[in-house]
Amino acid sequence: SRRALRKAAASPGVMGPAWRRLGTLLIWIARSQDTCDASQGQCSSTGAVDVPLFWKEAKENGLMVNFKAGANGTGVILKKDVFYGRAVAKIPRSIVIGPETARPLELRRALVEFEETAETKYNLTVEDHRHLVGLAFSLLAENRSETVFREWLDDRRVAGADVFVLSLTNKQRLALKGTTVEAAFEEMTANVDILLETAGNFTRWVGAVSRSDAQWALAVIMMHSRIIHPHPDEREKKHPRMRLIPLPALLDLPIHMDPGIGLPFQEEILLDPQTKREQEVIVQIAKRDLPKGEPMFVWPGRFSNSELLMRRGGSFP
Repeated sequence: SRRALRKAAASPGVMGPAWRRLGTLLIWIARSQDTCDASQGQCSSTGAVDVPLFWKEAKENGLMVNFKAGANGTGVILKKDVFYGRAVAKIPRSIVIGPETARPLELRRALVEFEETAETKYNLTVEDHRHLVGLAFSLLAENRSETVFREWLDDRRVAGADVFVLSLTNKQRLALKGTTVEAAFEEMTANVDILLETAGNFTRWVGAVSRSDAQWALAVIMMHSRIIHPHPDEREKKHPRMRLIPLPALLDLPIHMDPGIGLPFQEEILLDPQTKREQEVIVQIAKRDLPKGEPMFVWPGRFSNSELLMRRGGSFP
């Protein structure tokens, strides 16, 4: 245990340079086993997750969401005017759930290594499947830890997420025959199977994964993930990827199929005007002058209405 390692390292009977080096190593191992990720600003001085500190530092690192729920809780509207080319929302990368930010650090490394070797080692030849694995186990690990994102994870829209097509009965699925989403049930079932087949690689950090666990993770990704476009300078080398942005405010943000109305998320490096520091953020950029009170939408990517219905269970403008 971490307590035993620290006790052994601090023992007054430990003497000599070699033993002191061993003691230092034991302390390092003990600290590396902490569930809190200091690299993401989540730790207090005691090693516990410090929720207020995390969100304070997130704001210092650029967190800004310039919209709120509309009247009577319907839709989302701008809180203040936003001029063309300015950010409607800025989200530091430390808030995004994905393989690059997964914690603990050992899981992050395992997920990155898995994605690099999955095609040859596990025969996962479809890129979307590899991305799904990384995102799903980042999410499951976060949900099973002491996390700064607990409010988002416990929201009924996240905690109770389900893939619409997987809830259909055999008789209801017959209605899909001959449509563009005829294979949706088989596709989603195969995604759940992939998560179950790869779960053994991450048991150390995630624990046992049941079919219902895998189906929940898939549902959260289908319903609440956002397509993050790479920085404009990297779009020839990098493809857009699905990531989770665990902010309760974004759960209210409706989607729109027109990319001219629904704003996409993209990676940017911005200069903070006050601190003059560069900030790695995910942003929504206004494509025209937007007045206070303007209804806001997010673009979900290039999906048909039918595809989104099977994933999310709803109709969209």
